[in-house]
Amino acid sequence: MSAVGSQFRYERKFLIRARSERVVEAVVRQHPRLFRVAYPERAVNNVYFDTSRLKSLHDNIQGVRNRTKTRIRWYGDMQGIASSPKLEFKIKRGLVGTKKIYALPPLDTTTGEIAAAVKEQIRTADLPGDVSLQMAMIRPTLLNSYVRKYFVSADGRFRITIDRDLRFFPARNPWIRQRTQQSATVLELKYSEGDNSEACELSQDLGFRLSRNSKYVTGMDLLYGVADSY
Repeated sequence: MSAVGSQFRYERKFLIRARSERVVEAVVRQHPRLFRVAYPERAVNNVYFDTSRLKSLHDNIQGVRNRTKTRIRWYGDMQGIASSPKLEFKIKRGLVGTKKIYALPPLDTTTGEIAAAVKEQIRTADLPGDVSLQMAMIRPTLLNSYVRKYFVSADGRFRITIDRDLRFFPARNPWIRQRTQQSATVLELKYSEGDNSEACELSQDLGFRLSRNSKYVTGMDLLYGVADSY
């Protein structure tokens, strides 16, 4: 099975603690770029993978310019049958990034054995040989979920997502331990490489402070305290 790819794009991230998600959404709706709802809100679930030495985590903390983050993503209920999960390689090259995406068989998380379920899923998936080999060298480390809203500017060139109710679980035995990112809303502005100059002005009109933010780093830190230098 071949990958579905996307073009390289910028992502500006804003971690907003002092304002509610409703206030953040109001700011977006009132923006001069005339953002409108692009897609109904939905729950997003991710299982992140890493090496035994947590290379992906440490690359992110250290700001390594060229790095890859691996996850399985599905939408809807966290526990149940995910009918259309995707394996995603999120590739960062300097300030821009892209994804390689592979369709996976349905994922059964009803038992709560997330790590075992995704391991079996990868084993039976129709993946290219090099991808299967790459997945054999890493393991599930973190499960997270959040509710996401989607907006697009009137000209279609800029997209904004707003995430709330961020929850984090260990990949193994996830239901025995949970951490939340208290009173936090994450806004992401996404656009193509050619729109970077206009994005600066757009960001200023939002009025939020640009910040480094990685849900994977945040979750690992909340659960295990491994990102003190982030």
